[in-house]
Amino acid sequence: MFSGEQGHNEVGDVRPGVLDVDFRHLARLTEWEIAPESDPHFPGVLRALYDAEVVFHLDDGLYSTMTVDTQQLFYVTSVGGKQRDSSEQPHYYLVGQLDLDSWAASSPLASNEDMSWGTAKALYYSPPDPVR
Repeated sequence: MFSGEQGHNEVGDVRPGVLDVDFRHLARLTEWEIAPESDPHFPGVLRALYDAEVVFHLDDGLYSTMTVDTQQLFYVTSVGGKQRDSSEQPHYYLVGQLDLDSWAASSPLASNEDMSWGTAKALYYSPPDPVR
């Protein structure tokens, strides 16, 4: 999806690649906390709630976009690492995200529609390679 290459949805229809990604709004709504062991997605790592609005500009010859406007739980983990000044500071890596708005646009294949992350990702489903 982010490589600019065409994708395929779950039924094999070709989807245009993404030319550009515009993060219009990304605001943290909660403090970072350790996800409890009862978290079914990523227990034991840091998580925080964000309000996100991201616009995907599509490579389809038109000025088509997909807009994701949703609340997301982002999950990160940290590892130690040396900085340029040789000090040790943790580096954080995104290990997952959870789309808290589970609705789907009325026409998930249409451009210029607001949609959830899950709907946008479904448009770029990669079928398993039958050769492998």
